[in-house]
Amino acid sequence: RKNMLKILITLTLLKYLCAIDLLCYKSFTEIRQEHKLIGKQYQYFFSNSEYSNIIDGSLSWDGSPILKQEVYNSVENLKGQEVIVHRTTNCGGEGRCEDIEAKIVDPNTLLLENTESGTYFYADSRNVDYKTKPLDAGTTLSIDFVDQKPRNSGTLSYLVRSITWTPRYALSISTKGVCNLKSYANIRNNMQQEYSVENTRLLGGDVPLASSYSSSPVIRTMALSKAVSTQADSVTADGNQMGIYSYTFPQKYTLRPASTITIPFVDILCACDFSYAASVSIGATVQRGTFQRRYALTPNQFMPSGIVTIRDQQLLVGQANLPDVPANYTQIVSVGQDSDVRYYVESNLTSSEEKPVVRYYNVLVTLSNYKDKSVQAKLEIYGALQTSVIDNTSEDVSVKGNVISVGTNLKSKGNSTYVLSVRLQYN
Repeated sequence: RKNMLKILITLTLLKYLCAIDLLCYKSFTEIRQEHKLIGKQYQYFFSNSEYSNIIDGSLSWDGSPILKQEVYNSVENLKGQEVIVHRTTNCGGEGRCEDIEAKIVDPNTLLLENTESGTYFYADSRNVDYKTKPLDAGTTLSIDFVDQKPRNSGTLSYLVRSITWTPRYALSISTKGVCNLKSYANIRNNMQQEYSVENTRLLGGDVPLASSYSSSPVIRTMALSKAVSTQADSVTADGNQMGIYSYTFPQKYTLRPASTITIPFVDILCACDFSYAASVSIGATVQRGTFQRRYALTPNQFMPSGIVTIRDQQLLVGQANLPDVPANYTQIVSVGQDSDVRYYVESNLTSSEEKPVVRYYNVLVTLSNYKDKSVQAKLEIYGALQTSVIDNTSEDVSVKGNVISVGTNLKSKGNSTYVLSVRLQYN
């Protein structure tokens, strides 16, 4: 038992002395830990909470050839431990119950052996006291090496869903319309396990896993130490392979249990253009509504999916979830509605045909601006498979596919009205 306790303490200390590398994906992380070993066998102890977060089948050893890899429940370490059992029944005539000294035979069922009589019995764990502190319950990984040499080495790796990373973007727009984008990376640890991190790689893109798992919420958030957070270029882009983008963060840090660390992310130049936009479909008799605030964002490099917070002239206008955005691609982001910019659409069916199915509408469109300044607004009207505007003479009206776009610069306190003759063919 003393040897087992010594081994377990050694395994636990080994975990904290060896720094790890993190390969953080959006929904999981690969933990990699290099080991240089003395002996013919390698053992690593996981607590119950830590092992329960490991994705099945992901434990891997890359290094010295192995003869056998075994994972077993460390509750077996309790076998043979001496305990005292408090009896609650059959206490004799005076009603006083004597304690029984025993040792554990089967930790899973709590089958005990009476050390005095040699008989066996089952006990309730609530009535059992341990003479010495019991070993921690958990799971042990044991590896036997093929080469019976005194020194072996390799890398232990496994996947967990409880450590993830997400980008966070802050977009500020000045009074002159100049855009300034700042980006950060949040690294979350949802486990009750502390890690000493040597190197970190952040990976963006779609990387699915076969198993499903729900992670617990983060309890506390903290910034990285000043020595790290002040380095604006601490994260560098490594390029991409098959749509998976890689970023390196070589700084050492401690990832505390149930915490989030925020570090500056790569510098992304982002062009932005603001407008008001709304959409309706032809068919309903009358439609009224307000325009959405819409920003067109075009980054100069890949932007991993994350939350963007937008401030226009130092005023918070909203947040939005960004998908993965390729370099030089324009991503449209909508953040709330503006009740000062409105539309009115009235559609009237004038005639129809059945072969092919065609409908003719007179559509009245009115765009209104109640602000003290002019604004750019565009209304998209969705039609049918084939959509056309008959005898259109307005430069503000265009048709692309099945969408009629009505876009204009609305003057302060002004309205713009359009009467459209629309042909919709459905087959």
